[in-house]
Amino acid sequence: VWAVFAGGLVCGAYIGKVPPALPAQRAELGLTLIESGFIATTFNLIGLAVGMFVGVLCDRFGHKRLGLAGLAVMCLSGLAGAAAWDYASLLLSRFFEGVGFILFTVAGSALMAACADARERPKVMGLWSAYMPSGGSLAILVAPLFLAAWGWRSIWITFAIAAALCLVLVWRIVPTPRYGGVSSMKLALESLRQPGSIALALLFAFYVAQWTSVMIWLPTFLVDERGAAPALASFLTALMVLVNIPGNIGGGWLIARGVRRGMLILAAAAVFAASHVPAFAAFS
Repeated sequence: VWAVFAGGLVCGAYIGKVPPALPAQRAELGLTLIESGFIATTFNLIGLAVGMFVGVLCDRFGHKRLGLAGLAVMCLSGLAGAAAWDYASLLLSRFFEGVGFILFTVAGSALMAACADARERPKVMGLWSAYMPSGGSLAILVAPLFLAAWGWRSIWITFAIAAALCLVLVWRIVPTPRYGGVSSMKLALESLRQPGSIALALLFAFYVAQWTSVMIWLPTFLVDERGAAPALASFLTALMVLVNIPGNIGGGWLIARGVRRGMLILAAAAVFAASHVPAFAAFS
């Protein structure tokens, strides 16, 4: 479980490393705000386009095998991003980072579930849901140290090495899960015919839109618009990401004790909507 979660932390770090580095990348590579937006959101676009297809591939070729492939792709594309010389090369490296990210995160959820028995599975999946805020906040917190000492490229190299280490860890420790012979494509098509699946997909899309609108642009806003130091901007952004962790783990804990998932989703959405009103009012 912890080996898979370590890989998830690296995946979260690959998203979290971008917001603090955007001001430096804009200055060095001459990126516009629109180009910076594409650099930051490529992961989300890839997940939207191929997320279900990757799930089918994992069922077909094995979750551990494709999870390892995802970490390898993240490592290589992270090193390529560290050598980027313009917008196009950086965007291309981010595209392949996103491919590796989707491969591991889709496979990782199945690997986590396979590593736990039925009684512990809600808690384990609650832990897995915290990979993004945990890894993302870690990257945001350490980014100013690397930016000040060696520049944004050192962040890319560091997390590429972390991806390689997690690849070895998952390969050596995590067992290979076995699944029944149900056609994954059939399951995917059946899911698309279920109104509940469509509703959950839309809810998650709205959640990602709200969350990334703050997480990605908060450092740029604070540095460029309010004149904050990069370290302070990263610290405040990390706090915004860190507050997700109690909700992630607490959600798994509550589900394990019988609280309905629908009630948790409604409560979280209400808090999210209420908090965005003063946040964006203050930003304006």
